[in-house]
This record gives sequence, structure tokens and C-alpha cells, in this order.
Amino acid sequence: MYVLMVSVFFGGYTLVDALVRDLSFFDPTLGVLVLFLVAITTGAAWFIAKVLIPVELQPELQLRYLVVQWLRADPWAILLLLSLIVIFKVYSYQQYGVISNWDVDYFVFSEMELPYWFTSGTALVGPLIFCLFLAAASRALVSRGKVRILWIATLAVVLFLAALYGRRSILYLLLMLLILWSLVQGRNLFSLRSGPLVLAGLCVLAALFIYSNLFQNYRATLPTSTAAAGTSEAPNFLDAAWDADATLANLQTRVAMWQFNYLILDGQTTGSRVETPYGGILWQGFKNTVPKALWPEKTFSDLDEMVANLYGLPPTDYPTNHFAVAQADFGYLSVIILPLQLLFVFVSMAVAVRATRRYPTLLLLLSGAFLYYFLTVEMNYADLFVLYRNVFLIAAVYLIVGVALNLPRAALRPRSKGPPSIRPEEFS
Repeated sequence: MYVLMVSVFFGGYTLVDALVRDLSFFDPTLGVLVLFLVAITTGAAWFIAKVLIPVELQPELQLRYLVVQWLRADPWAILLLLSLIVIFKVYSYQQYGVISNWDVDYFVFSEMELPYWFTSGTALVGPLIFCLFLAAASRALVSRGKVRILWIATLAVVLFLAALYGRRSILYLLLMLLILWSLVQGRNLFSLRSGPLVLAGLCVLAALFIYSNLFQNYRATLPTSTAAAGTSEAPNFLDAAWDADATLANLQTRVAMWQFNYLILDGQTTGSRVETPYGGILWQGFKNTVPKALWPEKTFSDLDEMVANLYGLPPTDYPTNHFAVAQADFGYLSVIILPLQLLFVFVSMAVAVRATRRYPTLLLLLSGAFLYYFLTVEMNYADLFVLYRNVFLIAAVYLIVGVALNLPRAALRPRSKGPPSIRPEEFS
């Protein structure tokens, strides 16, 4: 899955960028080197994972196995969590004017402080929405009758919440929906001979196109702190859905993911070379996740702004990604460092899944948090510590609720070690 997402962002997105933008002023040699480093790093991560992950842990990393476990999660716990997230989002907007992570970034950029518990909770909402999507989509695909209608409605609410985080959030979920559908139908995702799968892929592309048009045309009218200066009149819905001008304009002006890697590599190879911090960014990422109550003298720094300042780049919304920031932090050593970091995350996920297989709801939340990290390639690699903070918070809250309230019993009570009622073979 990680290889698939890297291919989408550094393959498909780069191709689109080449079609809509004039790239003549970029050094082609350096551009090829950027893509080569990404390919080598991804290949090394895949090879190291294949060789070094113990055989007994590899089944826990297979999506077919995980889908079966997700279907065992307690449905009432899923609906309760969805309700709590909706309440948190409403509270966020009413209390702080925050709808999505854009607004949190705006507060950081403006040096306006938000409570640590709130920023930590906001960082946790994205992975939790993804977990809810996994549960709702899996159940919507395998259920029948009125139950399917319930889960389709739940899925619609989850997609709406994800839409508040931007186009890429919808991209992640639609691609994941396509993968889940192929697993349930027993089809090869990469087979072009499968007519229904090709049709499903085209539907995903059409949905992304329409959503991107809507998002870009309505973006300036959203009632967020960052869009306060936007237009006051919203366009017609149907006109906005088919008007691709805003989408094309955004693609032409926005820095593409490969271009950010290009800027980092250019700063390391040409002119006055930047001094590589060798772990400084990773260390700052760790400090950012520690509460001030535990470390009063620690300093918080926005990691994206830190990278931009280090490499003399103007402050803007750069498409941060694992490869660019690892390259910025360790130079060419990132080809080794990043695969080893990913290996650690893979093993952690497998261990967490194995340890919680008797607790399917907790398994859903932890495995979803790890998968979210792998899917969101456009993330600072130093956010590794945010991932483990989220995992710790999820496990801690689950245990606290289990001990203090013992509710809901079906979700918190350990299940038997016997085989689940739905077996992986039933998907084929």
C-alpha cells in the first residue's frame, strides 16, 4: 500500500504536473535524481521489510486479514466514536474557530497559542476518521439490506468529515475504498482485464475530479479563519462541480510534491550548500510531541517552517513528504534512515495487531492509525512521534474506559481466540 501511494504522488501527480505546468526552468538532471532517490528509498523499504520482518508477523500486515478483524469491531463503539468526533468538531469551531488542520497551522503561523490538549486532539481526529472509514466501508461492502443502508449513511458522514481536511483526504479514502472493494470481490487491483475494477477506478477518478472542482470553487467561501478574506457569495453547486478552471489554476500555481524534494536537493547540491542538520528535524519533532507540563523548557517549532528557514525557502504551504524531510535532515543517508524507520513502524503495527486480536475494536483503531501514517505520504517524516503519541493515547483511553466504565462491554471484552465468523477465504 505504501508503494502504491508513493507511485500515485510521485508518479501520477508528477505526470499531471508536467502536463499543466511549464517545467523548462527546472534542471532535468536534478529532477530525475529526485525521482530516482524516491524510487531507491521505496524499493529499499520494501526489500528490507520483506527480508527482516519475522515470518510469523507478516500475516498481521496483510489487508485481507485486517479486513476480517475490522468486521469484528463492535458497531456501537464505532457509532459512539463517530458521534464524539462530530461533537469535538462542533466544539472546535465554536470555541476556537477551527474546522480543520489548516486552521491549527494558521494559529501556529500567527504565533497564536492553542491548548496542548486541543492540538493533540485535533491531530488525533484525522487518524480516527480514517479508522471509522475502514469500519464503515468494510461493513457497507459485506452487509445486506437495511444494515447496508445504515453503514452507507455512516460512510457518507465520515466522508463529509474527511472532506473538511482537503482533497488529499478524499483521495486517500477513495483509493482505500477501491482496495477494500477489490478484496471483498476477490479481484486483482492491478489487473486491467477486470472490467468492473477498471470501471470502479474510473468512478474514483471522476469523483475526485468533481470533488476537486467543488473544493476549489467553494474554498474561499468556507467560514474558516484562513479564508476570512474570501468571497462572500458561493457559486452555483452544479456549475462549481463542472468548472475545472479553479482546479487547473491550483495545479499550475501550487508547488507539487516532487518540486519540494527538488528544492531540498537543489539546496544541498548547488551554490552555497546548506549544512545538513543530521537528526535536528527529527529531534525537534520529538520535542513538539512532549507536553510542556513534562518538559517546561522545551521549545516548539513548526517543522515545515523549520525546513523552509534552513533551506532559505519562502514561507508557504509546501507539500511536505517523508522523502523530502528525511533528505533535508540526513542528506543522502536518508536512503538508509527512512527505510529503517519504516521497518520499525511496520514491525510495530504487526506487534500491535497481534497483541490486540482478542480486542477487535482496539485492533481497528491501532491498525488504522498505522495505516493512516503509511497512506499519508504527504507528511513530515518527523511526525513519527505523533503517530506513536496517537497510538499511546488510543490504547490508554481504551484501557481507562474499560477499567472505569466497562462499557460498551461487547467492545471492551476480549473475544475468544477462535477463528472469526468471517474468514479471509470468503472474500475470494
